[in-house]
Amino acid sequence: MTIRSILVPIGSSQDASDQIKTAFLTGKRVGSHVDVFHINPDPRDSVAYVGEGVTGAIIEDLMTAAEQESTVRASRSETQYRAMVQAFNVTEASGPQATGFSTAFSKSTGRVYDLIALRGRLADLVAIARPKKGDDAMIQATLEVALMETGRAVLVTPPTAPAGLGDNVIILWSGAEEAARAVSAALPLLRAAKKVTATSFGSYARAPALASDLARYLAWHGIRATAEEVAPLGRPVEEAVLAKVREAGTDLLVMGAYTHSRLRHLIFGGVTSAVLERAEIPVLMAH
Repeated sequence: MTIRSILVPIGSSQDASDQIKTAFLTGKRVGSHVDVFHINPDPRDSVAYVGEGVTGAIIEDLMTAAEQESTVRASRSETQYRAMVQAFNVTEASGPQATGFSTAFSKSTGRVYDLIALRGRLADLVAIARPKKGDDAMIQATLEVALMETGRAVLVTPPTAPAGLGDNVIILWSGAEEAARAVSAALPLLRAAKKVTATSFGSYARAPALASDLARYLAWHGIRATAEEVAPLGRPVEEAVLAKVREAGTDLLVMGAYTHSRLRHLIFGGVTSAVLERAEIPVLMAH
């Protein structure tokens, strides 16, 4: 497994600088191409649900306003991208290449769901900003589609980009299929890490899954990992995980996403939801 291409879908009303920076840190770490992809929502979608009796002139005004807003957002996205290119002194690639850290900026107009799903399936990793209160709907939609529809691992970027990424990695091992996919996707980053800790948290792990088993698996890939079986000590698993991440000075967390049904998570919450809401470091997830 290699990470040759990282897709960074942007285009919401929020500043994407930290999302782009985190993706660049990842690309530089493992020698990947970072594809920064600005999405302009189709202006026809903005008038798809207008009520009856709305005149053609009003519809035309709504579409014009949507197009103008899209132009402003696209210009802002490219400005943020250019600033990061300069900061990282990264080469802009004109076409595919087999090795090296590079980047490119592109934009397209269409349905957000469709464009992310299709482009994401042709990337090795999708870097998505972590949703937070006050964000527009596009950010939440982007994360949902990336996790559930691309078949790829997702790097959830924190609100503030870290100074570095991938030196000290914790893997939250549950034995679930989703966790196995996350580990597989993360192998290039794990190989480059200075410290890897395989952790298992009480009942969160499916018996008889053990962190020591994961550490042994990683050893076959030349990755030396420390195994830790962690007792939550009466705390919710998510509290114990986040505390461990803080105490260890972790700069990347690897875990499966939504092991249970999404409906159950919406109603009852869960470890995935808690980490998405509160983690202040990049999180590599797979569903």
